[in-house]
Amino acid sequence: MISVEFFRISKNAWGQETLLGVSWDLIWVFIGAAVLFILVHIIYKWLFAPKKSEV
Repeated sequence: MISVEFFRISKNAWGQETLLGVSWDLIWVFIGAAVLFILVHIIYKWLFAPKKSEV
């Protein structure tokens, strides 16, 4: 089984866990979430948002 570490954690001098970084494997998840959010927003604006009338 493949094990991927999404978060790199280390301990500092006082024994507390500190975050060193995040795996680059997660970047595609965030890119996909951003694209999905933009598409849902565009569809909402086209279908449900009230139209502004110009006066």
